[in-house]
Amino acid sequence: MICNGAVALEDDIRCLKGIKAAFADPQGRLESWTFNTTSVGLICKLSGVQCWNVAEDRLISVSLPSYELSGQIPDSLQYCASLYILDLSDNNISGKIPSKICTWLPYLTTLDLSGNQLFGSIPPNIANCTYLNNLRLSSNLLSGHIPRELASLRRLKDFSVAHNNLSGQIPTFESSFISAQSFEGNSGLCGGPLGSRCEVVDQPFAGCDKNDGLCWLMIYTAVASGFIVGFWGLFFVLLIKKEKWWFGYWSFVDSVASGIIVRFRDVKGIVASGCLLGFWGPSFVSRNAVHNYEKDDLRVFVFGKYKMQK
Repeated sequence: MICNGAVALEDDIRCLKGIKAAFADPQGRLESWTFNTTSVGLICKLSGVQCWNVAEDRLISVSLPSYELSGQIPDSLQYCASLYILDLSDNNISGKIPSKICTWLPYLTTLDLSGNQLFGSIPPNIANCTYLNNLRLSSNLLSGHIPRELASLRRLKDFSVAHNNLSGQIPTFESSFISAQSFEGNSGLCGGPLGSRCEVVDQPFAGCDKNDGLCWLMIYTAVASGFIVGFWGLFFVLLIKKEKWWFGYWSFVDSVASGIIVRFRDVKGIVASGCLLGFWGPSFVSRNAVHNYEKDDLRVFVFGKYKMQK
């Protein structure tokens, strides 16, 4: 137990040292944070710090609101694993919210980073803080969507991302405590408590992000496959002697082509010029050819060159 307590104290001191080193402190509010001795209760007396009890140097809270601190959230927080409360609100902290913050601090019940200059997206991994009752990220410069994973935080009673640059549809939160005020000040947000309808955004490919290489590869593969089947299907059909095969084949072509067009009805450019022309166009032409020419003439049309050479 003594050994474990010493290791825990060393971790907490390492955590607090990292916080002090990471932030500029123009008001000198953290100057009292000294670590010259390791006596029991030392860190519990530091400004903005609370412990579980005076007889045990285990941090439960680091609360530094309105300290005029600037800098970025330090990764030394990983050594404060016992924290329940982290309040860095109303400072000038910049940078991104660490994606591992809830891996470092899995027992957080309060995470308040509001009133800072934080930018970038909200990490979906915040959902790993399953004990969160209070999550305040308002009045920052955050952008992107609200991660759907946050809707799984069932203990939330105080949640706010108001006054950021967020966009997209608001996830469906189960908590009855979350209201429209939690999302106000984000002109790009829609749905949820705001009540506004989310419009479908016209994208190059329906369901494909412009940087999603795998999705684009699948689209191009589908287009290429459609062209091959549509074009070379003509020659396959011409080899078939019984007309009843023709109608089955063209029915299949029509159904697949229609399915592609319906699935990617928002797709422009490549589907219109690739799938439609490559898959359906040659098939349409060849189908008309089948109906307008005699079978023997068609076979001569395809293989006539080789017959003449013979």
